[in-house]
Amino acid sequence: MLVNLKDIFVGGAPITIGYAMDLSKEEVPGGGFPFSEPVRVSGRIENRAGVVQLHAAVHAVRHTVCDRCLSPISQPMHVEFENVLVTESQGDDSDELLVCSEQTLDMDALAKTNLFLSLPMKELCRPNCKGICPQCGKNLNDGPCGCKPQGHPAFLKLREFLQ
Repeated sequence: MLVNLKDIFVGGAPITIGYAMDLSKEEVPGGGFPFSEPVRVSGRIENRAGVVQLHAAVHAVRHTVCDRCLSPISQPMHVEFENVLVTESQGDDSDELLVCSEQTLDMDALAKTNLFLSLPMKELCRPNCKGICPQCGKNLNDGPCGCKPQGHPAFLKLREFLQ
């Protein structure tokens, strides 16, 4: 969604943003397509004493799998962000300043960038996830599997030496 900012830069009325966008075909960094449901974007752009500010939020539900046990995860996300909008660079390379030289703002790109940057590096179904058994593949969060523990593969030769 392109937002026309010409009126707001000269002191016009605030602009309210509210729409849904489809990210179901967007692959996230690290792989996968976790946003099968529409992603909602909301916000407000206002000019206060000559300073144009954007306050926005992205609401989504992320569908993925746990990196340790491969269980499906559905987790709601709420990402808020703020930027000061300017028509030309002020020489300050601040992350808060967003240059809109054509006096338009691509909200889709901005919302998608902020959403993707807030994704966790590791997906876990819970903080204390036990993962799966390396021998039989059973989810260890459901209980022990009955396999004989062998230890870390790097230390198996040491165990043979001690026996």
